[in-house]
Amino acid sequence: MSGAPHGWLTGLLLRQNDDGSLKFSREQVEDFFGAIFLVRGFAPGSLSPSVANAVTALAERASLDPAESPAERGAKLNAYFAEHPIPTELSVDFSQLLQEEVAASSEAEEEARAFLEFVDEGAARFQERGRPEGTRPGGALGFFLARGDLKKD
Repeated sequence: MSGAPHGWLTGLLLRQNDDGSLKFSREQVEDFFGAIFLVRGFAPGSLSPSVANAVTALAERASLDPAESPAERGAKLNAYFAEHPIPTELSVDFSQLLQEEVAASSEAEEEARAFLEFVDEGAARFQERGRPEGTRPGGALGFFLARGDLKKD
């Protein structure tokens, strides 16, 4: 995985053939992401400009009409993708890299959760034992308790 946000995605989309040309054409990438959002659905205005452009480009190439029923649009998309299939390598590698990215972020979340549990357990053990004899509580009021300016609770 790349350290840059979504660097894994850029790496996938910029893969090259042996001759140095891009492995996936602009239309293939637009079709791939356009299909994801058309199938998944989205709120109008919620897409970034680049994703909105991909959805629009696919809709134009597939001759989709917003006035058509979902069944009619689905039939047109199926016909379009029968003639212009998405490269298997693009869809399979995208899925695999996305799963790896999610797993990596989940591992980080698990480590943070484990650390917080460790801290909570340590604090609980400290509270169970109580404060050692002759010590004062810390924090903002600890200074005044130590000087005797406040009464001990």
